[in-house]
Amino acid sequence: MSLIYHDIIKGKPVAQGRPRFVSRGRFVQVYDPKSSKDYKQLLKDKCQYNGEPYNKPFSLTIYVYANIPSSFKKADKEKAEQGLIRPAKKPDVDNYAKGIMDALTGIVWVDDNICLDLIVKKFYSKDPRIELWVETIDGLELPF
Repeated sequence: MSLIYHDIIKGKPVAQGRPRFVSRGRFVQVYDPKSSKDYKQLLKDKCQYNGEPYNKPFSLTIYVYANIPSSFKKADKEKAEQGLIRPAKKPDVDNYAKGIMDALTGIVWVDDNICLDLIVKKFYSKDPRIELWVETIDGLELPF
């Protein structure tokens, strides 16, 4: 495996929200919640990838660093910063991944359907952010 792209995007991570629906006569319009839409735009704006969108199978690793809750005791805050206490609560890791993958489709990769391996981990930190690693999957070809 070879590294294609690595980035650290500072700011509070936002998970993909449930789609919203609006009826317009016989038609139903589906759209992202404002927080999801705004976060996807932030990811696009802060993305440091300069090449052509990648069009081969790839592996994506995402580390999500959420704020340490202010309700934590000092000792728990230290443990959280060391990775000894991790966020086992909502939002789910797949909701973080979905928003990130949607935002970077067409920029870092052609389509997120060619992501064959996905690892997402949640941590606490005083410095909220996401860290991304995109790597090649050597020896595989797409069937089209």
